Amino acid sequence: MLLLLLDTLKIPPGQCSVFDPIFTPGDREVLQALGFTVLTKNEEGKRAVSRPTLFYLIHCGKALYNNLLWRNWSPQALARLTIVGNSFRSIQERMVERELQRDYSFIHDVSFLFISPIRTYTAVD
Repeated sequence: MLLLLLDTLKIPPGQCSVFDPIFTPGDREVLQALGFTVLTKNEEGKRAVSRPTLFYLIHCGKALYNNLLWRNWSPQALARLTIVGNSFRSIQERMVERELQRDYSFIHDVSFLFISPIRTYTAVD
């Protein structure tokens, strides 16, 4: 899926860093052979952006999204941030308000951002 997304957006794999704590040595080897930069340190989503950056975070935990928002919580950084991942609105609707605000305050406060759902297609569409 990531390769298709990069191809569609005309982003070379060499401009893409990847990390998953469950990557095996074989996974890392294949990804490097494809041209990706494989990160070795778990940044826990705390990566600052200095240029337009797309984060492909399919089905990640709330803490990862919250950390990414926290690290980039300025108008300048947020304008450079694109996240392909879970719906913040859905997270907000499924959680108790006080727990969301206490544990995931940046997801709680993210409602002012421009959020554009992506339509997904299946073979029958």
